[in-house]
Formats: sequence, C-alpha cells, structure tokens
Amino acid sequence: MIEMMVPGEDAEIGVRVYKTSSPPLTGRIKARLEDFAVKEKISPQLLASLRRLRSPTHRIQVYCAVRVGVDTLTLARIINFHSRIPRSRLRFLGLKDSRAVSSQIFSVVDGRKVPESIGGLSLLGWSEKIPSKESLMGNDFSVFIRNFEVSSQDVSNRLSRFIEELNVESLPNFYGYQRFGTYRRITHLVGKKIVTGEFKEAVMLYLTYTTPYEPEETRGWRKSLRDTGDLEGALKSAPKPLFYERKMLRELVKRPESYLKAIRSLPITLRRLFVNAFQSYLFNLVLSRRIREDMPITEPVIGDFVYDPIGSKIMRHRQRDRDSHHLMVAIPLFGYGYRSSEGRQGDIERDVLKEAAVTTRSFFVKEMHELSGKGGFRKADLDLDKLLFTHDIESNVVCSSFTLQRGQYATILLRELIKPSNPLQQGF
Repeated sequence: MIEMMVPGEDAEIGVRVYKTSSPPLTGRIKARLEDFAVKEKISPQLLASLRRLRSPTHRIQVYCAVRVGVDTLTLARIINFHSRIPRSRLRFLGLKDSRAVSSQIFSVVDGRKVPESIGGLSLLGWSEKIPSKESLMGNDFSVFIRNFEVSSQDVSNRLSRFIEELNVESLPNFYGYQRFGTYRRITHLVGKKIVTGEFKEAVMLYLTYTTPYEPEETRGWRKSLRDTGDLEGALKSAPKPLFYERKMLRELVKRPESYLKAIRSLPITLRRLFVNAFQSYLFNLVLSRRIREDMPITEPVIGDFVYDPIGSKIMRHRQRDRDSHHLMVAIPLFGYGYRSSEGRQGDIERDVLKEAAVTTRSFFVKEMHELSGKGGFRKADLDLDKLLFTHDIESNVVCSSFTLQRGQYATILLRELIKPSNPLQQGF
C-alpha cells in the first residue's frame, strides 16, 4: 500500500488509497469528446447467431450504437421519443458515460424497428434470444491525456516509472467515478437513503444536492427548491436538462408526500443504480481497507473467498488449498444474500458495515422489491490486457489503449497514472 494523499472526491466514493508510487503524471482526460473512446467487445457466439432477416424464431433486433456525448439512459430516451418503443423493451449490455465516443450493443424486444433518422445506429441482425450481459466480454478503450503541468521529458520519465510498476503490480478493481454520477457524485448517497427507508430524504437529496461543477442556473434552482420547498414553482422553472427532476416533481405536485411514487417515476435502470452505487461505495471502502492493511489483492489468504476459473465457482480459501496460483481473490458485495468472509477480510467487512450503520438485511427494500440488492462477489484486481502507451514528445500528448473485462473501469487505471489532485476538473 502506498501512503499518498488522495483527493477528497476519491475518498467520497470510497477510493482511499493508491497501489502505485509513481509520481503524478498530471494532465487531463476528456479535454475533447473524442479523447475518450470505448467500444464493447461482443462474444463471437452472439454475432454468429444473428440472422440477416427476421423469422418466426429470430424476432429480437440487435443494434450497434456509435454516439458522441450521449450516455446510455439518454440514448434510451431518444429511441423512445422517435419510435415510441417503451424503454422497458430496450436492453443494453452496459452503461456508458456521456463524455465519450461510445460504441455499444443494445437489443429491441419489440416488433417496431428503430427509425433510421436516429443517427449512429446500425442493425446487426435478428436474434433468437435476448442477448445477456454474458455476451459482453469487455470493453476496448482509447484515451488521450493532454494539458500536463510538467515538461514533456518529465511526462516520459513518469510514464516509464508507472509502466515499470505495472509489470510487477496489479491494480485494484475499484468501482470508478462514473458509477457515482458525473458532476454530482450522489447516486450512492441516494441509494443509502433508499436502503435505510428514508424515501423523502432520498428524493430531496436527488432534487437539491448541487456542486460547483453544475451550471449556475442549475445550482440556483436546486438551492431555491431546498430553501423554499416550492414544488410547483420548481417544476415550472426547472432548467431543460433536468429531465428526471421534472418527472419526480410532476409526481410530487400531483400527489404531495408520494415519495415512493416519485422514485418510481424514474427509469428502472436509474433506480437500481442508486442501490447498486451504495453497494459499490461499500465495496470500495472494503477494498481500500484491505490494501491499507497490506493484504494482497492477487493472492488469497486464509478466510478469503476465491474465484476458481477452472470450475467457474466461488469458494472459501482453506489452508489445505496448496495449489492456489490460479485462484482469484473475490470480495463480497453487501446485500441481503451476503456471505461473510472469514479471518482478517471478514473483520474488515464487519467494520465497514458497522461504520455505515446498515445491516445486510437493509438491502431488501420491502417497499420497492425491484430495487433490492442481493449482493454477490467482485474480483479484487483489474484484468488489464493489451495495454499500450505512446507519447508524442513534440505535442506532449499521451495516448493509451487497453482492454478491460465487463464491469471494470478505465478511470481506475488512469487514476493511478495521473493521480489527479482535482478529479472533476481533470476529466474524471
């Protein structure tokens, strides 16, 4: 574990340590939209199973969407607006951030075709079954880093130092910044309020929490609503981009105190993200503490859960397990189906739960069963593949390309390299 000060924004999402000791590269990602590109890697089996024409057995449309500056939830809204296909009939394999060039797969469980007027979409074919998340093998990334605070020579030296560390050190598999929001890192805070049954507080937090990174008009609107509680006035004056806030407010104006209905007015994907983000925050805290206590993230210790890729199963690591080089450390995600680790790892999990003032039973949300979080397991270290860095010394721009498995975050790799002092200002 590397003793290095992390910025407050990292600590707020549970990421409280660095694994590498290389000096900060500095710089910024996403200075331009085209600086961050992500493309989903789809299993060859899915692609081979698609048919060119619809048939009685192949009724599911599978599309590829290449969009610039459009996140997944907004893309679903655009498709719904132009085609009237219900959002519940659109199935995405992963969520993508708006500040990127994204290439992603989605399927349509509906007889209507998506209009060609929506740019960036191409029909790959017709499927017999709805593609599952297992069809997503991972993501390919291409990222440019620019606007460094140090000289081109320093960038080269620091980049070399970082690469040397990666040759001997694995990086932690933290949940990345975008899991918790873009300009407001609040999804996990709303999720905790839902888990603890504080639905009014969850709604008002979503409506009124603001940061200096939001537009001035939006900040003023949220502050006014917080200070006055004027729901009707807030609905009339809500800035245009606040689509989901308006949906909540319409429900509250129609039925005051109907906080559950206000939450349910949001798309199910967004609602589930709240609870998932709180689980992610707790996972980050657990993994941070494991690293801080100098416990390995690639080698299991007694009491850990491990993933055995040979048998594709999760099991406890016992002292009698001699041949363990192929086993991967698996850290539990808290939920109503949580299974506690033993030994030092189990102590860490109990401490984090106690400090968060929740129980695993809390994740069964009886008022909204669809938001309940069962929990599960997540690998402790990143699966980094095909990593390549190039540095244009004259322009002092670094380009990186790499592949990560499904559910892993490019910003976690880039965070260890750049070590941003102000993550939001530096594109994270």
